[in-house]
Amino acid sequence: MTNTTRNRRIALTAVWAAIGALVFFVFPYKAPVRGKTTPPAQIDLQPFSDVPHQRVTDIYNALKNKDSNIHLLAPLPLPANAWYAPRNRYRADSLLAWLSKRATEGRTIIAITTSDVSSTKGTHADWGVIGLGYTPGNACIVSSYRLSKSNTTAQWIKICLHELGHTRGLPHCKVANCYMRDAEGHNVADELTGFCADCAAYLGSKPGLLFTGI
Repeated sequence: MTNTTRNRRIALTAVWAAIGALVFFVFPYKAPVRGKTTPPAQIDLQPFSDVPHQRVTDIYNALKNKDSNIHLLAPLPLPANAWYAPRNRYRADSLLAWLSKRATEGRTIIAITTSDVSSTKGTHADWGVIGLGYTPGNACIVSSYRLSKSNTTAQWIKICLHELGHTRGLPHCKVANCYMRDAEGHNVADELTGFCADCAAYLGSKPGLLFTGI
């Protein structure tokens, strides 16, 4: 090896060392943080003032057992602009739009009411519903008007989880006992036992979106 070749190699090594030092200075190495995940979306439970206080408490406690990241809001009156006089009930789609505007960044708001609510479905201009939620989106609502009078709280929880599933992007499911089953105008809450394997896997694939304990 000639002196010229040796000098070139030494100079090249020095250049690469300088580049390496510069890269480390500009982009210092950071060890991965173990267990760090995307924070779960905040869930705000919004009771309307027609829901009895004890019922609100029962629903809140049950939902908190499913997802600890839930916050209870103070009761509000149902907005007058959602009232549908021809059928003496509230439009669920209008309520969703109203709720969505109240939801802040990173929060999903779920409202509960005892009043009759409705929405447009197919050829039906005003179809009575138990619940309605954006799929996906930041708002959903559940009504106890069509639920069983003897098992209302348990059924309410299942419908709440159904609508919250919609807000996370879950469509209706064909599994008969899945929370995401389409009720098709009937109260099937007593037949629902939990999220099916596919729906649970979907929720589990979304950081911060898994309902625990299900």
